[in-house]
Amino acid sequence: MCFTIKAQQYKVIDSLLNDYNIDGARAIISKTSYKDSSEKLLDNAQYYVFTNQLDSAFINLFNVDTLSLSPINKARYLDYLGKTHIADDDIDKGYLYSIRAVSYTHLRAHETEAD
Repeated sequence: MCFTIKAQQYKVIDSLLNDYNIDGARAIISKTSYKDSSEKLLDNAQYYVFTNQLDSAFINLFNVDTLSLSPINKARYLDYLGKTHIADDDIDKGYLYSIRAVSYTHLRAHETEAD
């Protein structure tokens, strides 16, 4: 069985991870048919950050084509990069990325509101 990626699937994965359903999150990622490899890399990074597999998280994040990301995925990318650096004890760099993620999300919310 193969799932097609649905909008905001990351929220489902996040919910599973927060419930410590690690196998369920991994199953969704592995069974999903991604249209864009960067989306799969982001979902993998989300999983690896949560499970504290930092080398794998960094590898996935560094392979993301950031120019092709949607606005929400740009914010996710910055958020996961920040969390990975913080978990790797690079607090200063981690907070810089996390602040950018929050600022980017806030800016996009205002742009959407104006439309």
